[in-house]
Amino acid sequence: MSQSTLNWALVIPTYKREAVLQQCLLFAAQQTYPPKEIIVVDASPDWEKTQAHIIREIVAKYPEIDWQYVRAKRASSAAQRNQGIELATAEIVFFSFPNSVWECLPRRSASKQSLGTHSGTLCVSLCGAKHEGIPNRRTPLT
Repeated sequence: MSQSTLNWALVIPTYKREAVLQQCLLFAAQQTYPPKEIIVVDASPDWEKTQAHIIREIVAKYPEIDWQYVRAKRASSAAQRNQGIELATAEIVFFSFPNSVWECLPRRSASKQSLGTHSGTLCVSLCGAKHEGIPNRRTPLT
């Protein structure tokens, strides 16, 4: 699949992780080949405050990305991921897990994006994220 046809979305289930979420969204938006859409499904009790902050600080700076920031129907990472999938329109959907620790510089090449599976769950690393408790089993995107 060539970059000109790559059409991807990022779904992020979150709960009380505003600081980490903001960093995650910035790194995703600054990729060499940014996502078509970013969908945040927030189960936090004060999700509207975080939504307003994210819209003000990040969304306005990246109008080429379709952004959705919604309240979780159910506070469960699996349910939140499923809710995000239902909202996604991109051909490929990546997830950033709520316990991901991003430790990379923005603007990594799209050719460096990777994905892998662990126990049947899609594990995605846009720029070298480490997933706590999940072994590093990544395969480069081709």
